[in-house]
Amino acid sequence: NQTADRLIAYDADSGERLWVSSNVLGGWQDGVPTATEERVYIGSNNGIIARDAATGEDLWTYRSPHPSRVSSGSTPSAAAVDGDVLYMGFPSGSVAALDSRTGALLWDRLLPGGTYTGGVHSSPVVSGDTVFVGANNGRLYALDRATGQPRWEYEIGTWVAAGPAISGNTLIAGAWDGNLYAFTPGGEAAPRWATVAGTVTDGATGTPISGTRVAATRGTTEYAATTTADDGSYIFALEPGTYAISTTRRGFLTTDNSTRTVEVGSSGEQTVDLELVEVTGPVAGTSSTRPDYG
Repeated sequence: NQTADRLIAYDADSGERLWVSSNVLGGWQDGVPTATEERVYIGSNNGIIARDAATGEDLWTYRSPHPSRVSSGSTPSAAAVDGDVLYMGFPSGSVAALDSRTGALLWDRLLPGGTYTGGVHSSPVVSGDTVFVGANNGRLYALDRATGQPRWEYEIGTWVAAGPAISGNTLIAGAWDGNLYAFTPGGEAAPRWATVAGTVTDGATGTPISGTRVAATRGTTEYAATTTADDGSYIFALEPGTYAISTTRRGFLTTDNSTRTVEVGSSGEQTVDLELVEVTGPVAGTSSTRPDYG
């Protein structure tokens, strides 16, 4: 619309205006909407919002936890939606995979860069097991679809702000130097990082807990975070090192099995199952768990 902070839907046949959205994220909604039969997604102010396609009702919002590297938080990236997973780039330099139904975080990969030499304006594209996306740091990236691990990158040297396209077995990307770059299979990808996977269950009942946040930290630095699937499962890809794998969720108490320390090598998979206990009655005491407020 005229103030660029709302989305408007029109009937394709008659041109009748159907709904006008809220401006809950603030800032310009300057990207191209991505529409499915049920939802419409659009970026704004270093975040993304999902709306009901029929009514325009706000369904969920997600904002990148990293500060924008571009003034005004301009978020022109258009989300790539594949089934129940949405892939999105942000001006913070982050590329994230979210549950398209709920906005729950599946993985978040922060690409390197500084102010105006970082950020992602490019729209991701998905092919096979890979997410391709350009970045303002002058590189084109291929990320592992399941974990966000960078598999390969190519340095172009100027903003790669346009979304790449795939035709047959060829990946095509445009850059601010005025050139198109084409890539075909045959190069070498980085070895896959080791993975840590497991299930979060209720320690009292053994029931898997979905929608639970799981984080991997080293010292005070959080290196990765994800959300458990419907069956309570999660997976990380991590570089070698020692990590604390922990889980928290509002309405659940932590136990001795809510955090476990693992030594991650250069390859392989480790299973780390975690527990929480649902609060079913009054509880008193002091909590060291940061509230998430939903």
